[in-house]
Amino acid sequence: TYLGLRVPVVFVSVLIIMLLGFVTHKTFGSADYLLKFLIILLLISDFGFFTFSRYFTPQIFSLFIISATFAVFVSGIKEKWKYFFLAFLAFCALSVFYIYNSFLLGGVGLFLLFKSISTKKVAPLVYGLYGALGGVCFYQGLLSLINDDIVSVIETILNVNSIRPAVIVQSSLSSLIKGVLVNFSSILTTNLLRYNPILLWAVVVGVLSIFSRFVKRKKVEDLELLLLCVLVVMFMQAGLANSYPFKKWIVILPVAFIFLGILTRRLTEGKESKKIIITGSILTLLIYVYSLKVNYSKLYWLHDDLNGYYVNLSWYYVASIFSALIVFLLGIFSLLRREKDLLIKVGLFSAIILFVTISFNQFVINREYKVKNALIEYSELVKMAYPVTGFSHAY
Repeated sequence: TYLGLRVPVVFVSVLIIMLLGFVTHKTFGSADYLLKFLIILLLISDFGFFTFSRYFTPQIFSLFIISATFAVFVSGIKEKWKYFFLAFLAFCALSVFYIYNSFLLGGVGLFLLFKSISTKKVAPLVYGLYGALGGVCFYQGLLSLINDDIVSVIETILNVNSIRPAVIVQSSLSSLIKGVLVNFSSILTTNLLRYNPILLWAVVVGVLSIFSRFVKRKKVEDLELLLLCVLVVMFMQAGLANSYPFKKWIVILPVAFIFLGILTRRLTEGKESKKIIITGSILTLLIYVYSLKVNYSKLYWLHDDLNGYYVNLSWYYVASIFSALIVFLLGIFSLLRREKDLLIKVGLFSAIILFVTISFNQFVINREYKVKNALIEYSELVKMAYPVTGFSHAY
């Protein structure tokens, strides 16, 4: 039913907010509670997340399992169980939830490898392997309930891939390199980061900060290392296999949101380099301008496969969102100069108000009931039947 497909998605969205709120609380520790609360409100009001929290798609459930993975990591359980559940949940994200979540399993594997090398112990890899095997057994157990098995699932995936390949082999090396670079950039130009450039700033500055400390051989937190490993594999996957990147890479949300929490805490504690902040902020502005260029290209939206199905946001929305980013960056520079975080809070608050206004305008004032009206119109036709063509899962 209409509500039957909507209610579970809203419930899962609330769980995502709770999980990422838990991670933020653990990340901040005893830091400013108002700042922590504003960051969580930024997630709740985020236009991209709010849009996805209304539709039954694999991405919203992917966000849940990815958020759960990070929540387990910061929960404070024993190291061996942490490694076990990291691998277990990462494998479930790939198998039970969505095959395009393979970046999470790869990122967790890369993190466990780094931990084993840095600590000169095999425990992280061994317990991670146990977790992955546990995930395999769990998945097989679920499949057995419907008289299926992993081998037949793999065969089905290969058959589908032969018809609609996930990876398209280019005819020349130059085309291959160009295609990979464009796919790389698709993560940074995805709708989530276009609608919320503050999260884009968090990703860019967070990565620069970690690399800077690697070069200077300064301490990098385990959570930061995990975020970086997941992000690296995410870009590698995007370079090879991309599907509707402007919407499906919303799965970067947990990574970007946790980066924002870590960076805000480091800034308030005076631990972040001014050069990194300034360089990252300039890069963010350049990437955001490039994102607008890509996303408002007629070739991008008026392709034969997309014509008439997707509608872009109006420019006045973008101008409002960009102004929130500018206020936030002014707050960052004010903190660096005067060691006061008032303007950061003002920037976050203004972004929250803007996102709420955009969502209210889009889904209340200008709300349309196309899907619901279509279902009512064709109710006799689809009664006691399953609509399987098109994007029926989103209905």
